[in-house]
Amino acid sequence: MAGGPEPFTIQVPQEKLDGILGRVASYPWETLDDLGDWRFGPPASYMHRVAEHWLSSYDWRAAERELNRFPHFKAGIGDGLELHFVHERGSGVDPGAVVLIHGWPSSVYDFWEMIEPLAHPERFGGDAEDGVDVVVPSVAGYGWSGRPPMGPQGRRMEAAQIHALMTDVLGYERFVAGGGDNGAMNAAWMAVDQPGSVEGIHVYAPNVRPHGGGFFETNPTEEFTQEEREYLFWELGYLQPRFPYALAQGSSPQTLAQAQMDSPVGQAAWILEKFQRWTEESAEKTPDEIFGMDRLLTAVMVYLVTDSFDTSLWAYPGVYSDPTTLEPGQRVEVPVGLVACADPLVPVPPRSFVERAYNVARWTDMPEAGHFAAFQRPGPVAEDLRAFLRQIRTRS
Repeated sequence: MAGGPEPFTIQVPQEKLDGILGRVASYPWETLDDLGDWRFGPPASYMHRVAEHWLSSYDWRAAERELNRFPHFKAGIGDGLELHFVHERGSGVDPGAVVLIHGWPSSVYDFWEMIEPLAHPERFGGDAEDGVDVVVPSVAGYGWSGRPPMGPQGRRMEAAQIHALMTDVLGYERFVAGGGDNGAMNAAWMAVDQPGSVEGIHVYAPNVRPHGGGFFETNPTEEFTQEEREYLFWELGYLQPRFPYALAQGSSPQTLAQAQMDSPVGQAAWILEKFQRWTEESAEKTPDEIFGMDRLLTAVMVYLVTDSFDTSLWAYPGVYSDPTTLEPGQRVEVPVGLVACADPLVPVPPRSFVERAYNVARWTDMPEAGHFAAFQRPGPVAEDLRAFLRQIRTRS
């Protein structure tokens, strides 16, 4: 049985912050050799610079005030699980609702600069009637949400939990779901399993695949076109050197967590590497040049102040309990808006391949955005989502 939402304020004890900064200050840089090349992970010299900014300039209390700018809540959704979420009411008379779902190594903070433009477009030169209710949950095991009660769980279970939040707790009969990475999988499975509730999905990672065309597929059937088969063979070679992180997190999440949980610098290095490689794989830019140092440190601090790095890794063994490919004849039939980004981790397949799995109603090429599109290009992603909402409402 779901429980009613209770207001929540982020307020990290000073003792917790002092402990984090104390471990950053005591990191043994003098024992660490520096290969000086992003091919091998963040250079020690770069992470030392991150640590110096962390200790001398970064202000968690300012970040905390910014995070508390929108209303936060917690609610039980059954099975002993409590989810944290942001719920900003929109300006529209009959606004409808959008739920934005993050992946790893992300959090609700990824969507921070999208919330106000979506809920209150009139503040940005738009029409107040386009304002929607915006819900941004911390997925179970992340941030201020509880950990999955049964241990590692797949994206389909997460989708069911977020669906329960939207319908049972918040009372929305219909809504749009969106996100990238694992959040895009959540949205897709929600649309497959609960099409009566989901008006449409808006994603920037078509990560649920058609039957016979899954990741690392070695024997695609003849139903795929020559172009699609060639893409799958190319993708196989492309992904193999880029997925060892997922194999480590999926096969040994406890080992990695035990190695990292007492090291803020270690967690920051593991996470910042992903913000760099999955956005600017050429390493011509450092992650702070792309996203801003303070924003990156806030993204890392969400994991540190909530001690959620370990349970966030559970998403990876959880993949094995849920499929990432559809059953024969199965498809995401609700309208789909796709932002096709230049994602160095998981490239967008040919449109014909995507349309085997998704009812694509809107396709927007956004080559200036990488894997973390909402965090990197919040304005264009929010505008595309707003256009998608107008499009599907006009059709309905």
